[in-house]
Amino acid sequence: GNRRHCIHSSDQWWIVLAWVIPMSTEDKSVDVSLVNGPVNYEEPPFYRQGGGENAFLGRTRHEESASHGILKLLRYEAKESMATKMLQQIAQEAMDRHQLLFVRIRHSVGEVPVGDASVLVQVIGIHRKETFEATAEIMDRLKKKVIPNRVGKSYSIPLSGSYMEAGGLGGKTGSGHALLLLILP
Repeated sequence: GNRRHCIHSSDQWWIVLAWVIPMSTEDKSVDVSLVNGPVNYEEPPFYRQGGGENAFLGRTRHEESASHGILKLLRYEAKESMATKMLQQIAQEAMDRHQLLFVRIRHSVGEVPVGDASVLVQVIGIHRKETFEATAEIMDRLKKKVIPNRVGKSYSIPLSGSYMEAGGLGGKTGSGHALLLLILP
């Protein structure tokens, strides 16, 4: 709502209108989800006690290989319930370990072309140090759990290991590309 205050200064009266807008969400929260295609930046909520805020967008970068050619895109595929549960666990553990106010993780499924983002990590904490540490920790944990399928002009290879070794989803797509795996057991 709004409030009126009258201020008297010598012979003049001034009316000051002030709008009281709730701008703070002080409840700690975790917000995770999978996104079809590229991930976009999202404005984080406001926390009055949030002295440190960190956001990281991980993008598909241009790569060339003598044996495989030019990278066109990364392809991600996941079992949604398992992947969401894993993201939730990573976010909650980071929140607890670093005493954060807010953690958001978005991860792509589907195709992410070169230049577009496949992951967004946002953290808010009381101090900057824990936000930097938490962001790095979350990304390190995601990199251990996510294997994108790298797709070039005439190739499709997993980032590391084989899908059988990784407990993959198995099979090939109609185009002959191996499926990528979001969750490792």
